[in-house]
Amino acid sequence: MYESFEPLNREVLQVCTDWQVRPGGALNDHGDAAYDWSVIDRLTAVDERAGPLLRRLSGTVPHFAPYRERLRSARRRVVDGEHHWFTSPRVDSYHTVWMELHEDLLASLGREREG
Repeated sequence: MYESFEPLNREVLQVCTDWQVRPGGALNDHGDAAYDWSVIDRLTAVDERAGPLLRRLSGTVPHFAPYRERLRSARRRVVDGEHHWFTSPRVDSYHTVWMELHEDLLASLGREREG
């Protein structure tokens, strides 16, 4: 399952980076709604692709079951305009929950984070 997780992880990290930093390296001031919605649409797409993997994972290891709803909840809040739920470390944001999931998965497998 981890091999299926890795490409999704790279995509989530890129989407989170694109939410924070515009092409060319400028910080995203969120003044361009079209750009922001394009990133939110990408988050929605990767979250939908992550769903089946997370369901399989939680079916194998019930400890992982809450992650799916936590991620969906954060995504819904972002879509509803609470944009700090995308990457803020101060709430259970999509990025925060995803990183917790990643660390939990690595620990369960006895793996170290690469690079």
